[in-house]
Amino acid sequence: MNPKSTLEDQLKTLGSQLRERPALADEVMRKIRQSSADGLVRTPVNDRSAQRVRRRWPFLTAGLAAIVAMTAIAVITFPKSSVGWADVTKAIRAQNWIRGTVTFTDGKSGMMWLSPGQRIWAFKLDGSLYFYNGREHVKYELRAGDKSITKLPLGEDDAQRVLSMNALSQGKSPVGHWLFGTEKILSQERREVTDAGKTWLEFQMTLWRGDLNQATLRVDPETRLPVYLLLTSPQDAKKSIKWQFDYPADGPTDIYALGVPRETKIDDRMPSNDALAVLRGIAKSRAVIGDFRLLVGTYPGNFYFGSVVWRKGDRWRVDSYSPRGNVDPAVEPPTDQNWAQSFEERLQRSEPLPLYVCDGKTVWDNSNPLPGAKPQWQASPHVAPQDLMSGEGLGSLPRAPDVKIASRLFPELAPKFGWGFEFDPNPSDASGCVLIKRSLHNTFGTIGHEWYYVDPAKGDVVIRVELFNLPLRTLPEASRSQQTIRMEDFQKTKQGFWYPTVVRNTMDHRTTTIRYHFDFAADLPDSLFTVEKNQ
Repeated sequence: MNPKSTLEDQLKTLGSQLRERPALADEVMRKIRQSSADGLVRTPVNDRSAQRVRRRWPFLTAGLAAIVAMTAIAVITFPKSSVGWADVTKAIRAQNWIRGTVTFTDGKSGMMWLSPGQRIWAFKLDGSLYFYNGREHVKYELRAGDKSITKLPLGEDDAQRVLSMNALSQGKSPVGHWLFGTEKILSQERREVTDAGKTWLEFQMTLWRGDLNQATLRVDPETRLPVYLLLTSPQDAKKSIKWQFDYPADGPTDIYALGVPRETKIDDRMPSNDALAVLRGIAKSRAVIGDFRLLVGTYPGNFYFGSVVWRKGDRWRVDSYSPRGNVDPAVEPPTDQNWAQSFEERLQRSEPLPLYVCDGKTVWDNSNPLPGAKPQWQASPHVAPQDLMSGEGLGSLPRAPDVKIASRLFPELAPKFGWGFEFDPNPSDASGCVLIKRSLHNTFGTIGHEWYYVDPAKGDVVIRVELFNLPLRTLPEASRSQQTIRMEDFQKTKQGFWYPTVVRNTMDHRTTTIRYHFDFAADLPDSLFTVEKNQ
């Protein structure tokens, strides 16, 4: 895998995150993607309750992210009759260190270390060094050419790399995160192979991005440990890279142990404790949303008047609905009308159009979502199991974008590479809220801005978002926003979860209204999350 091409893929994700939570103007996004692809942007981190500092987000290759993500998924799916999850957990926990090495097609080499017990993850590639400390919730990086080490907080996905084995064994960690991070697995198959007179366990998997997206993970059934991961291209079988694993007794315990001179200074870009508390609160609220049936209506409507979402643990389903017969497009009901009741009544007169079904491992995409048509299910090439409830907005549900309420209400807002970060604990235009500002300088002389107003009294939920772009020397306060998202009519569940029943998205003087209704006591039969395979 070419690190340069992977870097471009990784940084393009920054643009897709905005589209998912929600979008800036198209022109802004075009410029943001271009500046991100350049990989040269430097932006300030500004915390009004702390000293102004600067920071940059580390690049991690998609191949690197894939390795242990697939290891995690693979090991927890071993049949109990052969190698069970408890066996693999015990084997991994017994290792002081896990090390992975690779040589890329351009001759550059990479090396990764993981210590589950010490909650350490480290990576070295072409002069760039990264060290994650899970116990202190910080990360250190020295990018090639930099003269100082950058210190930043661990984001949510960063933290998944260094989860303790106790959390893992208790089933609290997301599948695919505990070793190599956030690479998404779209499909997988298990098999046994014989090589040189020995039988091995292998998992064949498809990743969500990149050319080398066909992966084969080999595990030793005797030791219960990964041996290697082979990444190949479906277009060119000769293109491949191979990660080899071993299990040394020792590993790096700080970034200096990776080869950084001890006199190298640390550039501390950590936000204030108040800002970190809000970021943790956002993540905590998203994590406890729980199982539900969710009604989603968008107005002004079209032929597909709304969606229904079911979620049960790692499994979920999204259906859209179209009216039977000649019915006018849906319009927003009067304010004195029970919207959920009227929506349910309309469902009874409508045709369900299955869109996505996630069985916990694979998202199945209906390629034939037409009224009366038999669903044609295929493993989605773009959507992964974690996409529905992710705070990052990575991935997409293009046929039902408004159902991703988790990333709308509780987005991941930790400082990232290429983005400015500013925390205002007392914004003048939103009493009782705090304000998180993010921005991106690009190479076209403008800055893209995201402002998130967060209400701590409502579980750190986002109640308003302002999105706009400005010339470099223009004060943000001097310009009206290009896009505003307002959350209204908040409800609180018995579990303490706050959510709006109405969201109004205004852009270029045009407002779209999205209505939500949660049912946390709904019946969620397992049959909802299975598909009939195509004949």
